[in-house]
Amino acid sequence: MGSTYLTRNAFLKAISAIYLIAFMSLYMQIPGLYGASGVLPAHSQLSPGGGAGPTLLRWRAALGLHTGHAMELAALTGALLALLALLFEMCRVSVTYAGLLVLYFSLVQVGQVFLFFQWDTLLMEAGLLAALLAPLLPGCAGRPADAVGLWLVRWLLFRLVFSTGAVKLLSHCPAWWGLTALEVHFESQCMPTPLAWLAHHLPPAVLRLSVVFSLVAELAVPFLFFAPVRRLRLAACYVQIFLQLMMMATGSFGFYSLLVLTLCLSLLDDGWLGGGRRGEPADRRWRASDIGDGSSVTSVMGLRLLDGALTADIAFTKEEFAQFVHAAVPAGALLGAASYLLTAAEALTSAALDSGGCCRTLHTVLRTLTTVVVGAAIFCCTLVPFTMLDTASHRSLPAPLRQGFADHVQPFHVFGSYGLFKQMTGVGGRPEIVMEGAHALEGPWQEIEFRYKPGDVATQPSLVLPHQPRLDWQMWIAALGDYHANPWITSLAYRLLTGAPEVGPSPGHQPLPVRREAAEVHPRPALQVPLHSRHRQRQCGRLVDTGRQERGVPAHLLCRT
Repeated sequence: MGSTYLTRNAFLKAISAIYLIAFMSLYMQIPGLYGASGVLPAHSQLSPGGGAGPTLLRWRAALGLHTGHAMELAALTGALLALLALLFEMCRVSVTYAGLLVLYFSLVQVGQVFLFFQWDTLLMEAGLLAALLAPLLPGCAGRPADAVGLWLVRWLLFRLVFSTGAVKLLSHCPAWWGLTALEVHFESQCMPTPLAWLAHHLPPAVLRLSVVFSLVAELAVPFLFFAPVRRLRLAACYVQIFLQLMMMATGSFGFYSLLVLTLCLSLLDDGWLGGGRRGEPADRRWRASDIGDGSSVTSVMGLRLLDGALTADIAFTKEEFAQFVHAAVPAGALLGAASYLLTAAEALTSAALDSGGCCRTLHTVLRTLTTVVVGAAIFCCTLVPFTMLDTASHRSLPAPLRQGFADHVQPFHVFGSYGLFKQMTGVGGRPEIVMEGAHALEGPWQEIEFRYKPGDVATQPSLVLPHQPRLDWQMWIAALGDYHANPWITSLAYRLLTGAPEVGPSPGHQPLPVRREAAEVHPRPALQVPLHSRHRQRQCGRLVDTGRQERGVPAHLLCRT
């Protein structure tokens, strides 16, 4: 078994950097989201019946801190630990990554809707694997057990990528089945970048070919992650890297793409990271003749290419794709199990052949065996959310495994059932929540511009990465529904009406035209009415302070019709 030191170190450094980004990004938003005057004050989650699970924040009273200040302390502590691990190798040990996981988990437990994104779960699962992969003591060179930890990272990458591709077609979304998803995605996504405008105006044929590429990259390529041929694994890695770089160039998805790129490190090896090349037999090298000249009818994952021209439809039916998933999910699980057993056997063999003396060999074998057992438990746990892609495969799992996962593992939200862009939004126009403020019902009305949420269609989108503005993200999600499913919108309106300094418009815009006398008055909820315009659908909520002092009367949340 080859050395894994460089690969392990690169993965741990990358996870440290992402933790640093995640903690600092959240730290800047805690007062506005979770403070006493925030949109969703976190102290309510820690009260009896509040719904928060185990969290370090329950010890806030012992430190004499309010909940918001305790969250800030946890975020800063996590950022400091992540910075130390990023800068100093001696800090890249298991206890550091366990601490990062516990701190982030503690924040997620009270984060409510603003911390329930898939990449929050993905970060915690990757952080758990980092704690398993990191050495117990600083200065430890590559170990046989590292191969097991890196394999678990690869398995996480497989589940994430394949599930993301599968849910797109399993949802029966017409945009994905018609290969037109990218014709609306770049302008309808939450936070487009300046390059998204250029991507949106690419020729339709290029956009449809891009959909084909993304589906192939997510449905077929992931099985190459476990290929015995190194070049195939590297090719699969390059495909995923290219896909994520394109996502980062055209959209702001927080630290999601950085996490996926970090997981891709598990497909590399020390020879690649060190700049070296491993030779392979000549019969394993790729030749252009193995692919063909492509002049005839070519089929890629059932997508028809006729003499280089892409047809408008997918060449298989929804029922046939469901049958493919029904076969691919258990096949992926069996492939993963076989690959894991082979990796574990190689790791144990390498540990047993350690020439460092009897005591050192025994210690290495025990350490490797412990990692193998823990890794097997993690693998079994992840089968439960992974097989949710196919009901029959999920039900075929042993009942104790499914029940144990539901009772003892799922409440911690560490292992996720992933899948992004299940339904393509914005097909009939981009929905948008727009709030306006005024002193009186007759106006004048002023639109409230938020820092990152797209507003004026004549203004170039801002570049947000790697920061994730969680309020702006949730406003995009809420625009897809109504305020009944997003009660935090009413809380946001109340904070804006009362002039809460933690919750305000974007710097550079005029203050909200409301009076602070309404501080004790709750706004009345109103319906959201979509307004159609040439560029976007606007769901307008108007905030007004009429100046009257009767409780329940001065503050209003209205809708423009």
